Amino acid sequence: MKVGYMGVPGSYTEEAAVGYFKNEYELTGYPSFHDVVHRLETKEIRYGILAIENSSTGSVHQTLDLIREKNLYITGEAIQKVEHYLMAVKGSKLSMIKKVISHPQGLEQCGSYIRKNGWEIGTHVNTAAAAKEAAQKNDPYTAVIASKRAASIYGLEILDEKIQDNNHNYTRFVVLSGTKEITEGADKISLVFIVKNVPGSLYAAIQGFAENGVNLIKLESRPIWGEPWHYFFFMDLEGSLEDERIKRALSYLEIHCKSYRILGNYKKASFSMEVKNE
Repeated sequence: MKVGYMGVPGSYTEEAAVGYFKNEYELTGYPSFHDVVHRLETKEIRYGILAIENSSTGSVHQTLDLIREKNLYITGEAIQKVEHYLMAVKGSKLSMIKKVISHPQGLEQCGSYIRKNGWEIGTHVNTAAAAKEAAQKNDPYTAVIASKRAASIYGLEILDEKIQDNNHNYTRFVVLSGTKEITEGADKISLVFIVKNVPGSLYAAIQGFAENGVNLIKLESRPIWGEPWHYFFFMDLEGSLEDERIKRALSYLEIHCKSYRILGNYKKASFSMEVKNE
């Protein structure tokens, strides 16, 4: 079976896919989020994996929007530590760099470092794809921010390492499917909902979670395409759909929402953060 990810070998998404699926599936990279989703819709791939949020810069809104618009399901998640490296073609030196290129998230996550050096910036759809292109162009005055593995794959020289502003920099990835799946040992739920346009509707919709002792992990609003000033909400919470507390809490959504949809009930990714005294 095939798994699709956004980017090329050496991207952080590919690293997350390798860690999650091991050698059980054939991994194929695609140039954009939309391409991965399209392959899911046409059943060319069994699963897709996309970044959904970063611990430093927040949600990847394109993923949130696509999951809702395309009626996709979340079947799992992975958390990847992201360490950014500055790289350029062989023979280049840090003092020679005039411009740095990366994905907008990578640039934002290294913002202080870039501003300190006063470089011009350029954006790319993917960190590893930027590294691949830099190797082809052979410009010693342009550097790329990408993974250490990308430098190795594309033969680039590392000029500086771990340049991200936040050393505790992690990205969460979701495993997507075109069909709903029941995951054994599921302990996390994702859903989207649209509340009725009446005062207090959001409070009324989510109060059932507090009343039933359900822990909300994430709640975020996103604009609805084609409906100015109307929003849907994306929510993550802990629990199983088989739990009676969850069922009671969800009944509040049925009453106070125009619509809601369960995106998935899956196993929460294991996560531990090493904290060093500085």
